[in-house]
Formats: sequence, C-alpha cells, structure tokens
Amino acid sequence: MEFMLPQDLTDLSKIPIPTNPSVKVVDLSPVVGAVHQNSGNLDRTTAKEKAVNLIQQLKRFRLSDIDYSSTVLEKFQYWRYNPPMSLPFLSRNEVWIELTQEQVDMIMRTFKN
Repeated sequence: MEFMLPQDLTDLSKIPIPTNPSVKVVDLSPVVGAVHQNSGNLDRTTAKEKAVNLIQQLKRFRLSDIDYSSTVLEKFQYWRYNPPMSLPFLSRNEVWIELTQEQVDMIMRTFKN
C-alpha cells in the first residue's frame, strides 16, 4: 500500500516520522503517465483490464510503440481514493501507466492539431 503526500511536503525533513518500523518513507523521482478514471469496485483483475483498455486508447493516439508487454502490465498502478464502505457508483478509482516523455509529446501534438 502506498500513500502520496501533499505537494507542500517535498522536503523529507518535513514529513512526520512513522511510528511503525515497517512503514517506509521513500522519495520517488517524478514520472509522467496516462490515467483512466472510473468508478465501481476495483480489484487487481479489473484494474488490469482497465490498463489494457488504456493501452488500446493510447494506440489510437498513434502511440504505436506502447504495447501489452509484461513490463507495462506489471508496472501499472491502480489507485483507490475512497474507503471500502463507499457505494461503488460513488467511488473514484484510477489506473495509471507510465509513459516516456516522447510518448507524452506525441499525445500533446495530436491534441494541438
């Protein structure tokens, strides 16, 4: 499980020290990606299906170099924002896959035209 800290906590010295020794604070490098937002229940199987759908959608934006490789499908992330007791149709979920800067530039050029 991961938690993302607010943007104003960019300095690790400002982050509260975890009281549980199994909790680790890790500084991740910035990356860019594509996100598909949906509602409803989201488990690993459904999230993988959403990741495949996102890849198909990106291919329509002429990103021919993105594929269903094990790298993409093993590295995708799925994020759930609501507590488990939320009504499924009111929940917010996202599936995220990493893109290269070149892929982002290609998408941006597609939308500018």
